[in-house]
Amino acid sequence: MAVRAALADPAAPDATAVPGLLIHELGVLAYVLVAILVWRAYRRSIRGELAWVLALIAFGALAIDQQFGLLEAVVDMVRGASREQSWYRERRPVQREFILLVSACTAGALAVLFVVLRREAWQLRLTVVAAVGLLALALIRAVSLHSIDALFGRAILPRLPMTVGNMVELGGLVVAGLASLAVPPPRRALRSRRTASRRARNG
Repeated sequence: MAVRAALADPAAPDATAVPGLLIHELGVLAYVLVAILVWRAYRRSIRGELAWVLALIAFGALAIDQQFGLLEAVVDMVRGASREQSWYRERRPVQREFILLVSACTAGALAVLFVVLRREAWQLRLTVVAAVGLLALALIRAVSLHSIDALFGRAILPRLPMTVGNMVELGGLVVAGLASLAVPPPRRALRSRRTASRRARNG
């Protein structure tokens, strides 16, 4: 998988080289850690159980892909088929259309989720948004369009071991992790919800 949730990208200009295995293992560990935090939030939540489960599945799938490179394998199969069928040189329009499709689907999914989850806790909304964004990022980067790769592979600052792609991915993981951590224990959450309901009735 092209996505790397780590502190450096050895392919980036002026980036400090970090062993590839370390980058890979840090990426897997980051996704597994967030998946654990989402599971913890699911156990604590009193509403939105299905959304928490879907977020957990998303981060679990991203962790598996980070470990085994499933998306890269699929892309390699398609690339091999394109060479055999002699349309590899004309692949760029297909790549652009796929990226536009993923972007449109992501925007539509987020719009629907904002409506469906508008009454749910903010922690759940942030976690789901981060999961959808990271899934879209994984799909877009797997396509490996040159202009997109150049953008995501650009170093943020000279000699800073962090690329644009790393920053976006790490930001999504941090948002999901902190939001999941912020889910209160069940009793506190229930008490807070009852207090809010009383205030709404009295108001």
